[in-house]
Amino acid sequence: YGRFVHKKGFDVLIKAFAKLYEQRQDIQLSIAGDGILKPELQQLISDHQLIEQIRLLPWSNSVEELLDQHDIFVLPSRLEPFGIVVLEAMARGKLIISTRSEGPKQFLNEELALLCNIDDVDDLAKQLIYAKESLALLQIMADKANDYYQQNFFVDKVVPLIEECYRSLLGSK
Repeated sequence: YGRFVHKKGFDVLIKAFAKLYEQRQDIQLSIAGDGILKPELQQLISDHQLIEQIRLLPWSNSVEELLDQHDIFVLPSRLEPFGIVVLEAMARGKLIISTRSEGPKQFLNEELALLCNIDDVDDLAKQLIYAKESLALLQIMADKANDYYQQNFFVDKVVPLIEECYRSLLGSK
């Protein structure tokens, strides 16, 4: 889910999904959001004859509900300065496939997610295929990512650090 703009890489995801679909026809892809590239994404879906398999959903303010309806979260971004969406997927215990973009690579590694090269349809397709074939095994990875989120990003961990930072700044003046 996100804005339908070039840097988000949804076109790469659609092309990679098409390669996965050639091997596994029991799959569906949902992409939620909106933006200037929506017509191009719709055309790409049509060109790959995946109208029944790929759903473009409207923008959703209920991220948790959207994530809970799916097995895997994919971040195909070409440019992602941080990646709050990745944290949201970690918090819901989802298996994550992400590009090695700037933000996510600051906190994701091969123990927490399947990583692929930016703008690389074949690499993303390879990770999608692996994820689909190994979903049960990869739940361990998703659980580790959720634990990492709980230990490093959960509100009970972050707020005290922010408060301490403010106390330190106020005390030093």
